[in-house]
Amino acid sequence: MVPRIGGEARIDEKTMFIQKVKELVIFYSTAFFVLLAIFSALSFCFLIPFVIDPAWSTLLQKFVETNCTTTSGKYLEGKHNCSWTSCSEGCTKEIFNCWQIEVEYIYGSVSRSPGESHTTLEQSRGRLFPNVKGCGYPPRVNCKEFSTRFGEKGIVFPCFYSQLQPNLVITHLDLDEVYRHLLYSTAIPIPVFIVSLAYISFSYFYLYSKPTKMKIQISTSFASSRLNTLSRSDSGRADRSVNQQIKSMSVSTLCTDAKRNALLRQEEDRKIYRKQNFILLDEFIDFYE
Repeated sequence: MVPRIGGEARIDEKTMFIQKVKELVIFYSTAFFVLLAIFSALSFCFLIPFVIDPAWSTLLQKFVETNCTTTSGKYLEGKHNCSWTSCSEGCTKEIFNCWQIEVEYIYGSVSRSPGESHTTLEQSRGRLFPNVKGCGYPPRVNCKEFSTRFGEKGIVFPCFYSQLQPNLVITHLDLDEVYRHLLYSTAIPIPVFIVSLAYISFSYFYLYSKPTKMKIQISTSFASSRLNTLSRSDSGRADRSVNQQIKSMSVSTLCTDAKRNALLRQEEDRKIYRKQNFILLDEFIDFYE
């Protein structure tokens, strides 16, 4: 019986060890996905103003390629003089120094009539920028190089004007790069955040509730086996203690009976002794009379 009880205890301890390992795996995987969700959300919030919004605005403006001629190029200082700037190294800082470059370009307007269409070339003026936001960070955007290259009056260069805002003209446009940035900035953080959130929800509603129930069951079975072991050992101890009590009671009973018998015999001896003394005393009195 004892080996079987020990085997059950070892099985229960092994099961509890396996359950503890599973709980640790679930805990660390959940922590990993929580951190992954946080980082993906923060990266997406960071990409919105710096990548997603410029790329989306570039696509919405519907730029068309043409040739531009610089009509004026000025460098101004002071916040009140810089209502706008053609180039800014940093998209969030205050503007105190500015380059203002204006250009002329030729665009074609299409007029349609029944059965035919005519294209008319027209000239328009606009403000020149390196990109749709007019800002960036070195080395991609260098305002001194930009003003030196395009700020001299009378130079001609290829440019792109917006069909939605004709006064918006940019010097560089790569649609493949725009689509690639927009794809990477949305296709990576959003699915990662969704997968992380799905796993966190799944672990909260299923994984964390299931181990608790299993743990309760395992602890209950382990406790029941331990109680059985203890009850069996206690029963053996109880039997031995009862036998010892019976033996002690029997011994004490025998001792009590022996003491009682000795006292009775002692009392009888005293009675006999007193009776003999009375008889001798009576004989002595009769003799002297």
